[in-house]
Amino acid sequence: MEALRYQQSVIQTSLIEGRMEGLKEGEAVGLEKGRNEGLKEGRNEGRKEGRLTALTEVALTALRNGISEDQIQELTGLTKKEIRKIRDKHELH
Repeated sequence: MEALRYQQSVIQTSLIEGRMEGLKEGEAVGLEKGRNEGLKEGRNEGRKEGRLTALTEVALTALRNGISEDQIQELTGLTKKEIRKIRDKHELH
């Protein structure tokens, strides 16, 4: 009986240790995956912001040169609302 209790104890201890090890490994994998996804999302967001900044500069230059909102919209793909916001921000009426 004592030998069976000892075996059961060893098995339970191994099971607990295995679970803890699995959790640690899973956490490490999860952190790495989350980090990679965060970097990818950050790069994509940066590209979008950079593109919008460039289009805003083009629209601003075009507005300063008297180009119509319709033409700016066609050239940049910005909405009329976005173009008007740029115009108003820079007080170009």
